[in-house]
Amino acid sequence: PAGSLQEATGELFRRAGYKITFRSRSYFPTIDDDEIECMLIRAQEMAIDWAKNREAFGSALAEKQAIQWMIVDNEIDIRHARYCVLEAAQKADSGERFRTEAAMAKLIASEASSRVVDRCIQIHGGIGVTKDLPLERWYRELRIRRIGEGPSEVQRLIMARDILGGSFK
Repeated sequence: PAGSLQEATGELFRRAGYKITFRSRSYFPTIDDDEIECMLIRAQEMAIDWAKNREAFGSALAEKQAIQWMIVDNEIDIRHARYCVLEAAQKADSGERFRTEAAMAKLIASEASSRVVDRCIQIHGGIGVTKDLPLERWYRELRIRRIGEGPSEVQRLIMARDILGGSFK
């Protein structure tokens, strides 16, 4: 059941985010990372349900290749973000350096999250941007997170310093 997946995934991300956060406050998002993962899963479930039940031009949206590709791209983004967070958490747990992995997880997860919700809005069409669905609010909240927790450019700078070994003044 989807609820079980959400609960299990949320718990996993809560533990992973907690461990990384308390080892290095400045390198990893600290606010409800498990909620973001559950939000993305829920947005994807909503898009899949809508695509299966909404008809356009004589067939379900789910039968349209463009919609299928958007749903697949969402799944790729969700899993990619998940795996990056888990890698950073694993390194943190084992006492290894994880600053690059944490910055990479932050960058990938924040940008992928916006893409996922944007695609879900696109699949829903005009109703996707109304207040009748949570998608428009999630889109705004995710955009704020991409700025407030360290913009993508800062995450790239952190990674570049670690990879290239410089201080870049």
